[in-house]
Amino acid sequence: MPAPAQAAGAAAIADTAHTAKAKAHNDYWLPWFAQRMKELGLHTYPSVANFVLVKFPNDPKLNAEAALKFLNARRILPRRVAAYGLPDCLRVTIAEADAVKACAQAIEDFVKGAATQ
Repeated sequence: MPAPAQAAGAAAIADTAHTAKAKAHNDYWLPWFAQRMKELGLHTYPSVANFVLVKFPNDPKLNAEAALKFLNARRILPRRVAAYGLPDCLRVTIAEADAVKACAQAIEDFVKGAATQ
């Protein structure tokens, strides 16, 4: 590994204030997002990472593929996880607060819109 990459890695490890700030952010926004999904009737799997898996119903109007298309149209880019054996889930990163709120609102719009079709 090149010396600059090693130096950057060592500096990142030493920056405990940044790590603590990132952990506090995730500790707040991950449960907040999971609760919003639960209120919409969607299941989330327990996570301590910076992402959450959201399980969508099997209904073609509400499934993960339909949600992905809806979210992508709003420039929200969750990750497909079908290749990992989870075709009914999308992986959502717990990013900046505004992005987390926008994603939650978009999923709410998707779910409520599909329910009225």
